[in-house]
Amino acid sequence: GIRDYKVTGVQTCALPISLVATETFTYIAAGSSEVKAIDMSGKTIYGDLTLYVSNIDVVGTGVSSVLIDTSDAVISNITVRDLVLASATAYFPAQNIVDTAENRALADMGDVQLTKAIIESGKIRMEAYSTVSDTVYFSYTLPGTKKDGIPFTMDLIIPPATQGNFTYEEIMKDVSGYEFDFTGRNGDTINTFYTEVQARIDSTGKLATISLQDSVYLLLEVLDLIPNYVHGYLGQDTIRIGPNSKSLDVFDFNPSGVLQFETVNVSLNLEHALGIQAEGDVQRVTAVNSKKNQEVALDFSAFNLPLSINKANDTIEKSVTSYFFDSNNSNTDALFNIMPDRLDYDISVYTNTEGNNFSYSDFASKKYPFSANLDVEIPLSIKTNNLLLVDTVSFDYSSNNKFENIISPRIILDVANELPIAASIKLYFLEKGVVLDSLISNQIIQGAFVEENGALIEGARSELIYPIEESFFQDLKLFDQVILKASLETFPNSDFVKILSTNNIKCSLRTDFELKLN
Repeated sequence: GIRDYKVTGVQTCALPISLVATETFTYIAAGSSEVKAIDMSGKTIYGDLTLYVSNIDVVGTGVSSVLIDTSDAVISNITVRDLVLASATAYFPAQNIVDTAENRALADMGDVQLTKAIIESGKIRMEAYSTVSDTVYFSYTLPGTKKDGIPFTMDLIIPPATQGNFTYEEIMKDVSGYEFDFTGRNGDTINTFYTEVQARIDSTGKLATISLQDSVYLLLEVLDLIPNYVHGYLGQDTIRIGPNSKSLDVFDFNPSGVLQFETVNVSLNLEHALGIQAEGDVQRVTAVNSKKNQEVALDFSAFNLPLSINKANDTIEKSVTSYFFDSNNSNTDALFNIMPDRLDYDISVYTNTEGNNFSYSDFASKKYPFSANLDVEIPLSIKTNNLLLVDTVSFDYSSNNKFENIISPRIILDVANELPIAASIKLYFLEKGVVLDSLISNQIIQGAFVEENGALIEGARSELIYPIEESFFQDLKLFDQVILKASLETFPNSDFVKILSTNNIKCSLRTDFELKLN
């Protein structure tokens, strides 16, 4: 046996040669082996280790003799293993100091579960910090996020840091047009994108020091991300259309009196490009005549609310769900008989009211947001009572010479009436927007004879004569505008009459007088 077997490890490459560790085996029996571990924590190693056996004591045989085989030996081995370096100064080979691949979950998604999105606009910003005294090459990749089949990648180079300091770089990249896959690395989940991050150093041939106290830090931020298309389960939501108002210019010809339409056809069109099961609840569609302080609400009692809204097909651009109203199932005639100048509306659309069926087939396109349109068809089959139409025309009599000795001056309005409506007309003469005088005639313009469908049979011609004083006649050159106010009334009063766009009332204004000659 052997006792006091002492081994010593020294660094021969260090100057001066330094002692790393010493260990003594107190007894090793013949033909056996012993193993001891030396803790290297806190040790500094500069290079190669050399093992020295500095002492061997043999127990001895006393007075007895033993046979020694010259092939026997005392063998010493040293193995350096499981080293975790706190720091190292070396000629480092090219290597990845960070290499991760993992799924990342979208945050704050509520009940929305996305599988895909196409981005209209947005950016990803990457910040990188490093305390490593070597150049660090960062690479950030989203393998499932592609544009033209090429994955999204951001690369950033951080220069070496000086001792006790850090270096910093940032980069921004546009993600417009990229398609994000949110099914994760294996394509079996939702709201998840797969990322790969690498930080590496290259072999530079220069000594560099890296320690466990060194760090690399990567911050990624998504900025102003706006998708133009999403796919998956889009959750339960409420889309409000209104409350709001829409001005109507249908009756901008300034009517007054009574106007009744025989029939009015209205269609409510809900347009969208959403592949979502949805329902629409109409809180309010009301016609308002603000001048007369009148309003009439559209009657939905014949329809089951909320209204079912068709789901768009992913192969078409948009879907239109229409509901039709007329005098048979609603009060459309009353809605427009008040001659409204405004339409008030308030509609709520509820999505996925039946919940998630886990087919993940919902989609939405920004190209066609949800909208509601009210189309109105008013065939001009009407009856009126003192319906007043107003029009203003330019007037210029200034080029006429001043006549002396005028006798019996008159203003004559020649009317060719192609409407089956009787009328009377009043004239108002203005200068720079101020009414200076007016003319009234008690004569009635007769209505035309038309067929049942409104086609003209024979127009009615009338000559309205307005006697005037000579002073009025001489003042005609002052006037620059004439207002015509026509009061219309159907005949017989109880019947509706049809008016075609080809029917007109044509007026021509002229003067008539006699001159007294000396």
